[in-house]
Amino acid sequence: MKRLIARLKMALLRLPYALRAMLRIRPYVERISYFIQEQRKQILIIAGYIVYGLALFIFFAYLTFPFNDMRGRVESLIEDALSTGVSINAIEPSIIPGLILKGITISNSLDGEGPAVRIDRLRLRIGLLPLLWGSFRLSGKVSLYGGQGWGRVKYRKDFLDIVLDFKGINLEDMDYTEKRWGLKFKGSLSGGIMFTGSSTDASQLKGKAYLRLKGGGIWESSFFSLLTIPAMDFEDTEANMVFSSGKAVLEDFRLKGKDAECVLSGDILLQPSIGQSLLGFHGRFKLSESLAGSFSSFLPYVNLQKDGQGYYLFSITGSLSAPWFKN
Repeated sequence: MKRLIARLKMALLRLPYALRAMLRIRPYVERISYFIQEQRKQILIIAGYIVYGLALFIFFAYLTFPFNDMRGRVESLIEDALSTGVSINAIEPSIIPGLILKGITISNSLDGEGPAVRIDRLRLRIGLLPLLWGSFRLSGKVSLYGGQGWGRVKYRKDFLDIVLDFKGINLEDMDYTEKRWGLKFKGSLSGGIMFTGSSTDASQLKGKAYLRLKGGGIWESSFFSLLTIPAMDFEDTEANMVFSSGKAVLEDFRLKGKDAECVLSGDILLQPSIGQSLLGFHGRFKLSESLAGSFSSFLPYVNLQKDGQGYYLFSITGSLSAPWFKN
């Protein structure tokens, strides 16, 4: 016990000397710490310059990349996917990561002949961050036939989420129907599609679609150069379709004008392959006496039945890829 007390006394006597020694080396410790902090700042600044330089290099390399030289490859990929003829006038980079496609023509055949759909400008943006998580996001804007469209597509494994909207499509500028069937339409068309579901099984789709026609009608036309259709104007109308429980149900769609009226309703029985989905539409239309006279040489051959109110009855069956019109 005496020895322990003696050791404690010695330690207490030496403590002031230890404290004075620590005070002497403290400035050196502070200098070393300050030097390390300054070096860290320099390292971070240098790293920042390197990252900034790489970002500028990648950005300008992206802007100057010869995307236009890839037109042939892009056209071939789209043709293989759609089995149609495709031509693109120009491909340019966008400041926001993506591409701008100008002067797109999608024809009815691979040789580029026949009726075609023309798109003035298509801007695509690909989400880069979702790719890191194994998903895909594509959004874009399109200009065609005097109207504008916007849409986005989200894809993750077998899940698909699509939103498409367009407005102000001028039917008079759309010569596809005239070249294919001889029909010249007019009016402004707007619409949209919103649905989610499996990307491999169309029967699982859920959502809705709609179309709005404003100032619609048809100019005097020659249907397949066999039947002359007089000019007609229609009231503003809207069509709505709901996707649910393996069906796409069309609510009553009514197209009404001074000399003609048509009502269509029914559903589409969705199949895993969208092209094989089965049609089940029923409709009726009514013509004024003057218009019925214009079709007097045609109506007897289609053999349509009339109901008690003077409407001609018809139905549309078959599949989306091969529809069939019958009485």
